[in-house]
Amino acid sequence: MGKNHSNNKKSVSAPSVFFESVVKTFRNAEAKAGSITKFYRIGNCLVRLCFAGPALVPLITPALEHLEIEREQWNPKAPFLKVCLADSASTGEKMPCAQINGFKGMGPGKIWIFQNDFHDIISQFTDGLFHILEKCQNLAIFWINDVAKLPVCESGSPLLKIFHWWMNERGRQLVHAGAVGLPEKGVLLVGKGGTGKSTTALACLCSNLGYAGDDYCLVSTKPRIYAHSLYNSGKIKLEDKDHFPFLYPALNDSCKLDTGKALVFIHRHFPEKTSNGFPLKAIFIPQISGLKHTELRQVSPAKAYLALVPSTIYQLPGVEQKAFQIMGEMIKKLPCYVLEIGTDLSLIPDTILNFLG
Repeated sequence: MGKNHSNNKKSVSAPSVFFESVVKTFRNAEAKAGSITKFYRIGNCLVRLCFAGPALVPLITPALEHLEIEREQWNPKAPFLKVCLADSASTGEKMPCAQINGFKGMGPGKIWIFQNDFHDIISQFTDGLFHILEKCQNLAIFWINDVAKLPVCESGSPLLKIFHWWMNERGRQLVHAGAVGLPEKGVLLVGKGGTGKSTTALACLCSNLGYAGDDYCLVSTKPRIYAHSLYNSGKIKLEDKDHFPFLYPALNDSCKLDTGKALVFIHRHFPEKTSNGFPLKAIFIPQISGLKHTELRQVSPAKAYLALVPSTIYQLPGVEQKAFQIMGEMIKKLPCYVLEIGTDLSLIPDTILNFLG
């Protein structure tokens, strides 16, 4: 994905006018459709979601509901990220970005960055979906033209880009990885799609292990290496559903993905299994072995680096320098293993528990 940087102070007006016009448009949408507010603690950071009307609420909030807090728990004096969410179809308001000269020539999917003494804006527009973050104000906009066209993956991992850009500034790196563990220690599950991250994480729901995610989570390295839960959504291949009979109630309430997988919300059916996070003891690289038993084999940090970093950077561009730094530090400090997944999935959590024990 390409980037467009601008540091010329003479060009302040276009991005500044653009961002202010987007905020004004959201306020108009909010005035028409009403306001709904949700509060969250994510990676020990406070996040406030402000919806213009109800249309996006049931599509965005299920994946985050295990991290929701009550208004009484909200500290208005603490720093927080405010995300404004709206759609054009139900509010009657249109995103004004096409009218801004500063965005001419910007292709779909490209990341646009503007920085000067007053603004630090990062944006991405694609397929009628807009992600915008103004870092100086800790203010983000999520806008879709037609809520009926919201991709299912946006429900499974909502606000992914915005969280990635904002959390990175606070020493928390969003990674393409899952995490399971006990309250006092756990493991990070890394690897590109199809290697067994989801299978491993979902198999652990029938054990004493807590579930902090199967595809994305946050990691931090200070004061200790820690995995923070982000989404409680799990993905399961439809042809593998008979390996997880305990998930049938969740599958009946699931959304179907274009990839031949079902999206399930773990917190709705296993609230006692969802974990907000834990310190990390190791990095596991799941691989399907075809044998019956599941075993561990220690490998070099370089293998873990290749399993984690390229897929994370490819899916989550925009802040590469800090991303490399945080992931590199974590891999350097943690032992790394290949988790050779056997055909008896009930043995997966036992292998992890024995390691943690």
